[in-house]
Amino acid sequence: MAYIPVMIALIAAAVLLGVGIFFKVSVIMVTGNDMYSETEILQAAGIKEGGNMFLISSASTGARIRRELECVDRVDVDKKYPDTVVISVTESIPMAFVRSAGGLWVIDKNAKLLKKTDDAGTAGLIAVIGAEPINPEKGASIALGQSGSVKLEYLKKFLNAVSSRGMEQLVSNLDMTNISDVVFVYQGRFTVHLGTADNAADKLALLERVAANYAENIGGKIDLSTDGEAHVIPE
Repeated sequence: MAYIPVMIALIAAAVLLGVGIFFKVSVIMVTGNDMYSETEILQAAGIKEGGNMFLISSASTGARIRRELECVDRVDVDKKYPDTVVISVTESIPMAFVRSAGGLWVIDKNAKLLKKTDDAGTAGLIAVIGAEPINPEKGASIALGQSGSVKLEYLKKFLNAVSSRGMEQLVSNLDMTNISDVVFVYQGRFTVHLGTADNAADKLALLERVAANYAENIGGKIDLSTDGEAHVIPE
């Protein structure tokens, strides 16, 4: 029976040898990237051809990519044995911009600071007024200070609601100065008073229905501050 430990050791060694020989990375695929090149993502991932498939941690690799590349919102790392790794990234989408003491910053729907920009780089983005970030840093969420925590939460709620309804190109000039009376322009012709950003998705759905009742050459003011109600003053 003394040979049993030896046999176990030999089998274990054979398994390890087989893993090292037959489960090497030979194909690495990157999908979903636009802002970052495939080379940048692979460098951040730290995965190279010839590496051992079993030594790759999907969770650690994803976390490393998000840490190195601030504008990556989500990463899925899928190991397809025997030799393929697929890295699927979801990048943060520029949606709005804010003004700080040091210039203009592009943000996504979750108020993450994506990059510093100039006036030309704000084309097609929603201007956010009254939410000046403190010490802005690329890849971080907007910091508005302790007193601005509710304002930040409302900003995220509103931008997410706009995104979910596909209204990014219909909303402009978002004024967050007074969080009890959030104001923005809709379709370039209606000044909308949202009240707070609570139930923002429902209020935007109501806004779409109400605005559809007016000809394209008619604008005015729409008050949505009371849940479930829309008060219109055409111009």
